Amino acid sequence: MLRIRHIYAPTLQRLLKYRPGVLGLGAFSILLGGFLFTRLGGEFLPQLDEGSLAIQFVRPGTISIDQSVALQEKSEAVIREFPQVSLVFSRIGTAEVATDPMGVNLSDTFILLNERDSWEPINGRKPSKSDLSDALVARLRLKVPGQRMLITQPIQMRFNELLEGTRADISVKIFGDDMDRLSDLAGKIKAVIDKVPGAGDVELEVQGKSPLLHVKPNLEMLHSLGVSNREVLETVGTAVGGQEVGVIYEGMKRFPIVVRLNEKDRSDLDALRALPVGLSANTTVPLAEAASLRFTDTYGAYSREMGKRRVAILVNPRGRDTGSFVAEAQRKVEEAVKMPSGYFIEWGGNFKNLQQAKSRLAVLMPLVLVLVLGMIFVAFRNVYETLLIFSCVPLALVGGVLGLMLNGLPFSISAGGFRGPLRHRGPERRGPHQLLQRPPPAGRYGEGPHPPGHGPPDPPRPHDGLGGNLRLPAHDALLRDRLGSPAPPGLRRHRRRGVLDAPDSGGPAGAGVTA
Repeated sequence: MLRIRHIYAPTLQRLLKYRPGVLGLGAFSILLGGFLFTRLGGEFLPQLDEGSLAIQFVRPGTISIDQSVALQEKSEAVIREFPQVSLVFSRIGTAEVATDPMGVNLSDTFILLNERDSWEPINGRKPSKSDLSDALVARLRLKVPGQRMLITQPIQMRFNELLEGTRADISVKIFGDDMDRLSDLAGKIKAVIDKVPGAGDVELEVQGKSPLLHVKPNLEMLHSLGVSNREVLETVGTAVGGQEVGVIYEGMKRFPIVVRLNEKDRSDLDALRALPVGLSANTTVPLAEAASLRFTDTYGAYSREMGKRRVAILVNPRGRDTGSFVAEAQRKVEEAVKMPSGYFIEWGGNFKNLQQAKSRLAVLMPLVLVLVLGMIFVAFRNVYETLLIFSCVPLALVGGVLGLMLNGLPFSISAGGFRGPLRHRGPERRGPHQLLQRPPPAGRYGEGPHPPGHGPPDPPRPHDGLGGNLRLPAHDALLRDRLGSPAPPGLRRHRRRGVLDAPDSGGPAGAGVTA
């Protein structure tokens, strides 16, 4: 510390001879820091390494549970080929406690990794976690085609789902009325986002169309016979979906008895048309006479928000911050895709949370700075000294911006928001605050020769927290012992310098007692 002080003191004395240049350098630093801040990019929260990976597989909506399980087993076998992987387990569809509803075409695969020091090289060099993710996706697409993948981290995936209802870091939501047009717009926007640097995983949330049996009862024929369309719909429901007709007990176990057509006949339109429909106690007609049947392709699920249908594009950026990626993607989407009337886009996920946090900081930060400025003025009661101390605040923020850039970190709420600028309000003004606590001038007690008849300086007094000192009875008694008489009635206290002046005492002019 002494060495630093010996270097700092003469350097400061030399710089004070060139005050205009120093002031200009400070102003230039503030402008440079503001420019660099605009180049930082932004994240709502910094990416934390959880030590594991999570892959969500999206398969065709028409897939059966058996086919989905078979694809999942093949995918897990491919993942286990990597020596960096310690354990793989997955979940398909919705659990018995339906807190997270999913179809059988969706599966969450959790990958636990070995210690980073034991990882074997990939392509001749030690891989990072991002390199391992890219290698996993490339091999899965090569060996197990027919499924889409979104790779992320387990906690991060759940966090995104709780905030926005989607499992990706960025969700591009497209709202409108016609599902076919929404799907077409989503495909065009996905193609544009795929070309943005750092896109990583870009997938459509919509699962495509699946065949659906469309049954339209012949109302004229049914009404002429005095029969409602309920008999037709119940017949189709029993044949395709099944109906419980009884229960079998084996000890304490209970098994329902369900009647329906076998899998082959359920897919055969001629077999369905030949089903008998009961019109009365002794009368039946074929289903083909009572209704028209045909298979149509339609969407298996519809998502709605704000009173409109919506589809989403799920994006997990890699190697790039959220703020700069979304800014470039928005610009390219606006240039390439023209939205029809009644359709609009909303960018959600972490980007939406970042924008909301920035809007709050834009209101709170000026209020905090004004509050700090007021506290400094209350402590010093001097406008010049208040502005002098407060000038260190923007310079300290410049240091914060440079620290983020040197560490390769984007702006985030934890790194540059409340925990950053607000936390350093105290240290920023403590240094100049201590510099202004100057020792008393020569001739006062505690520095230079003591006045005749008086002893050494008294010990320091307790601080009142505002730059002055507390006056205590025990301290007055100590003054009487040192001075040989009670404290003079004209004794007053300087709050800024922490000294006691005695202008009317018998000592030399300006004499005082260090407090």
